[in-house]
Amino acid sequence: MSVDSSLGSSNGGRPLSPVRKYAVPRYRVTLVREGRAMPAAESVHTSEGAAAILRPLFAGLDREQFLICGLDAKHKLIGINVVSTGSLNLTIVHPREVFKPLILMNAGAWLCRVRMRPCSRILP
Repeated sequence: MSVDSSLGSSNGGRPLSPVRKYAVPRYRVTLVREGRAMPAAESVHTSEGAAAILRPLFAGLDREQFLICGLDAKHKLIGINVVSTGSLNLTIVHPREVFKPLILMNAGAWLCRVRMRPCSRILP
């Protein structure tokens, strides 16, 4: 008695279905300019210079915000990205979300800043 290799007792005599191979998906990530937040500034070399650039971006906010600034090799500002907007006293930031836009804008250096609301609690 001969047995056909395409017929088996476990699948009810039907031919075996072809095996599907897994294909790895390809992705394309792009950085999209949303507009200009501020005029181009001089190079940033001190914390006072960085504070002067970032202070207008935090004016009037009612919650914490974490943002990064990408700088070129000469420390000129090339882009700003809001990484996270939190609540009154908390914002959650993951390193992946910090470095992704910096890599996409080809930043040679970077600044990060958290805008924290001043504490209005009355202490005894």
